[in-house]
Amino acid sequence: MMHGVSKPEKRDTIIIEARNLKKYFPVKSKLLHIHVGWVKAVDNVTIKIKKGETLGLVGESGCGKSTVGKTLVGIYRPTDGEVWFEGARIDNLPQKPMKNFQNKVQYLHQDSAGCLNPWWKIGTTIREPLIVHQKNLSKQEMARNVDKILKKVGLEANHVIRYPHEFSGGQQRRIGLARILILNPSVIIFDEPTSGIDVSVQATILRLLENLKNQYDLTYIHISHNLAVIRSVSDRIGVMYLGKIVELGDAKSIWEEPLHPYTKILFDALAKHGSFSEKSRDRFIVTGEPPDPQNPPLGCRFHPRCPNAKDLCSKEEPPSKEVDGGRTVACFLV
Repeated sequence: MMHGVSKPEKRDTIIIEARNLKKYFPVKSKLLHIHVGWVKAVDNVTIKIKKGETLGLVGESGCGKSTVGKTLVGIYRPTDGEVWFEGARIDNLPQKPMKNFQNKVQYLHQDSAGCLNPWWKIGTTIREPLIVHQKNLSKQEMARNVDKILKKVGLEANHVIRYPHEFSGGQQRRIGLARILILNPSVIIFDEPTSGIDVSVQATILRLLENLKNQYDLTYIHISHNLAVIRSVSDRIGVMYLGKIVELGDAKSIWEEPLHPYTKILFDALAKHGSFSEKSRDRFIVTGEPPDPQNPPLGCRFHPRCPNAKDLCSKEEPPSKEVDGGRTVACFLV
């Protein structure tokens, strides 16, 4: 009874959000090294993440989904817009308060092996965040915390004396996860946590993440181009294209009836690979490559590749409008 009463309230609490978020990267000419433009990796993204949910961000490579995650966690400072956490703005914080915020919001990079110091034993790697962020702990307390968190992620206590190269790809993901969990965060942003590992290991990692989410009352942002994974883990799904969120809503609704032409194309691609067995849908064909983010097209950014684009689509940018129960779509055709 208690759990059933508290869950709706929990799901209505916004824990982290982006407001009109922009992140542009400067482009310099190779010859003269002078500024010649901007890559608009994230361009006016507004999104709210509810406490306790898993939000999936999907899209082609280069669409800006990883940049959104890194800007939310403070790895990147936004070019414009705001980031809020638990009702307080955090994107403009000085270094020390920002470090306190980053205890609560953590980012798990795609390349787990690349984030592990090859010269450090695993115990040192996992203990380092405590040394940096919680200096008041004794060595004995740190050792107990390391031992506890290793067991939580499915590793053994004696692994602390081994080096990264002695572990498999799946185990390295667990080590990276332990390094994050030891700070007791509220939000974890995962960037392709199952890429590059066997399918059987992927399923094990995903089950582990779900168990940890329930044990620690975590909120997840799951970034991936793997639609099958996103489908299995997400409460809501945000679809990104060329720096913008084109569709956002409840995962079940989006899977059963995608509305934006780009979302339909993504799911059609999954169906053709045999991983998606829902009822047949109208077939859409996407042509050409994504436009240059340094010089995005006028109007709707997807219109050069959209099979149903109208004249209006090339002239005006479609606003993101709510269509049903909090679901939003940026498309004139919807």
